[in-house]
Amino acid sequence: MLVRVCSLIHVKFYKVVPVILVLTLLVSTSSSAGDPNNGEALLERCNVVAEIGRQGGVLQGAETKNFMYCMGYFNALIGIYNNNVLQDNYKTTPYCLPLDSMWKPIAEAVVIFMKDHPELLHQPAEAITTMALSEKFPCSKERSE
Repeated sequence: MLVRVCSLIHVKFYKVVPVILVLTLLVSTSSSAGDPNNGEALLERCNVVAEIGRQGGVLQGAETKNFMYCMGYFNALIGIYNNNVLQDNYKTTPYCLPLDSMWKPIAEAVVIFMKDHPELLHQPAEAITTMALSEKFPCSKERSE
């Protein structure tokens, strides 16, 4: 049914899946942090991305749920970013991701930023993500006008 609805509105199914995943996890995921959508909650969920390399790639229990949330969050972010870039040719985006960006290096950059700036963790996750990516992937001054 969802595939049919998506094809009717000319949206490719593979672009909708990350958004559905994020929305599902946002509804079903609870955090020990007070606000489930702030930087503290995002760090709690996405810290597993940094840890997985040290654990040999083995996830258990809540780590799997947090990993999937983080992957969905950043895949959706990349999808929305790519759509916006196609529409305005980088004129309004606050950061410029490399072509062929994958979610994991972007998530790692945001996690590092949050660990380096714990004073910002009370801010909304979207604001911290934008700050982190603006610092890590600044746009050149020669944007198309």
